[in-house]
Amino acid sequence: MSRVRQLAAIVVIASAGLMPAGARAQVPRLPDFLPSLHFFQDAAPSAQALAELWIEPADLEQRNLLYGAGGAEAVPDPDARYTFLSRDMTGFSH
Repeated sequence: MSRVRQLAAIVVIASAGLMPAGARAQVPRLPDFLPSLHFFQDAAPSAQALAELWIEPADLEQRNLLYGAGGAEAVPDPDARYTFLSRDMTGFSH
């Protein structure tokens, strides 16, 4: 190893030792609104837990599956001119 590389390695190791302990190994924190989110699950979810995610659509024939809840009246005008104002770079979904 050349003298320059040895010196660079010593500087890197020494600077890592001088860093505060909190800066060395920072674990990403979840947002405050997700305090109980678990990324890994040991077992498959129970039938009761899955049932909480589904509501049987009782009035399917009455629903407008083409235009959605607003109906044809709420569809944006395809001939209108739309102007991009700005991109919101805040939050979690960009």
